[in-house]
Amino acid sequence: MGDSGAGVRADVHDPGYHPALTQAAFRIGDSVTNVITPMMSYFALIVTFSQKYDEKYGIGTIISTMIRTR
Repeated sequence: MGDSGAGVRADVHDPGYHPALTQAAFRIGDSVTNVITPMMSYFALIVTFSQKYDEKYGIGTIISTMIRTR
């Protein structure tokens, strides 16, 4: 019974994927959400500049523009 546990544990820690594939998948997923996060450091600046040209622009307009997929 002691040997079977070690084999399962090795499979979990080494699934056979190259580390670069894991990092690429993370970066793709992370880059999609970085555009729409309110914690983005330039978010307030983007809202301010857009309101300079169109006073109706707000946080919702900016976020919906950033996540538009078309």
